[in-house]
Amino acid sequence: MEILEEQMAAASEARHNEPMQQARHIAALVLMGLVIVVAVQNVETANVRFLVWTFSAPRVLLLFAVFCAGAIVGWLAHRPKRYSANTHHTGT
Repeated sequence: MEILEEQMAAASEARHNEPMQQARHIAALVLMGLVIVVAVQNVETANVRFLVWTFSAPRVLLLFAVFCAGAIVGWLAHRPKRYSANTHHTGT
C-alpha cells in the first residue's frame, strides 16, 4: 500500500513540474535562436590589438571568447573557499 502511495505522489510531483520543464525548454529554444541570430549577423572579420600583438578573427568568435572568459572569471569569483588545515571551522 505504501508503494502505491509513493508512486502516486511521484506521479503527482511529475505532473506538477511538467509546466516548469516546458517553460525551461521554451526559454532554451528562444536563447538558442538569439545566439544563432547574433552568430549570423556577426560574421565579419574584426581586428584586435592587445599590447604589441594584432590579430584578426570573425566577430562572432571574439564574442564567444569574451563570453567564455567572463564565465570563467565568474566561476572563479564565486566558487567556494577552501579552508586550510590550520583553520578550524566552527559551523557558525
